[in-house]
Amino acid sequence: MPLLGRKFLAVIPTLFTLPAGRPITNLPNELILIIAEELSPKDLSSLVKTNRHLASLLRPLFHKRALCWVQQFSTSLPTSLFNASRRGDVVKIELLLEIGAKIDSVDHGGETALYMAAECGNLEVVELLLKKGANINFQSLKGATPIDGAVRFVRTPVVRLLLKNGASLLRQSSGREMNLGLRWAAEFGTVELVELLLGSLSKVEIAGRDLRGRTALHYAVERTQKPATVSRLFLERGVDINARDMTGRTALYYALAELMREYCFEKRIAAHRRRREMVVRLLVEKQAELDVDTINLLVRCMKKVGRFSKIHGTLFQAMDTLH
Repeated sequence: MPLLGRKFLAVIPTLFTLPAGRPITNLPNELILIIAEELSPKDLSSLVKTNRHLASLLRPLFHKRALCWVQQFSTSLPTSLFNASRRGDVVKIELLLEIGAKIDSVDHGGETALYMAAECGNLEVVELLLKKGANINFQSLKGATPIDGAVRFVRTPVVRLLLKNGASLLRQSSGREMNLGLRWAAEFGTVELVELLLGSLSKVEIAGRDLRGRTALHYAVERTQKPATVSRLFLERGVDINARDMTGRTALYYALAELMREYCFEKRIAAHRRRREMVVRLLVEKQAELDVDTINLLVRCMKKVGRFSKIHGTLFQAMDTLH
């Protein structure tokens, strides 16, 4: 007797014992799954849409049916894996890996599913991919690893998980001396994220420079959120306050440039202006050196902020050190 016939005969007694009008959801889950396995894709899709219970019960079967069809076109598997990683679809990722998707497949930018999940902050997907053996330090064509993607978009829980599982912050790419993740943390990250990275790097690594000759401090003074707090963290870890980039400019020059920009626009938010003042005050108190370009900018700032501004005394103190 065909398999369908045997399954149908097994279903009949239960169907006849059900009172009239009772829905299929009252059947045992095992029986529902037997019936669903014999349905066409269209009917199975309709059944999934019936109610939440059936959707939850039959969605894995529905995905498996669809993915088995996709398996015939193996070139589609990496794309499906990348999309599922971005969306955080754990069930679909497990099925894709089960039917042969390569866990470290790369897209056109050389990024893996783990990188995409980390970048999107999908913690559960990151945990699954690591458990399945994804390369935690796989570098993209730009030299970025999953932890760099997580840092760039401030996914602090993901960064913590990756560090716990052995993610390396130490590899460099194509002549770059400054760690890419550290630069992004200095420029965009929260204080918590910066502290997390600083605790995983040595002073020499923290003091590194990028191809433009900039240190993490150069980027920290230009950030919009808590530039003084983050700048202080880097100074405490040994970053040279007087380091000059390829144009010969120090962090103090860029801090003054940002302050000048704030005072040039009267409609700027007062809180932003205070943050700029705080980071300039920090660098002056730490006795940052003044060169000709910085002095000229300092004089312009003093004229712009006005004698009655709270920052004027700090700027005057910086000028006074020249005498």
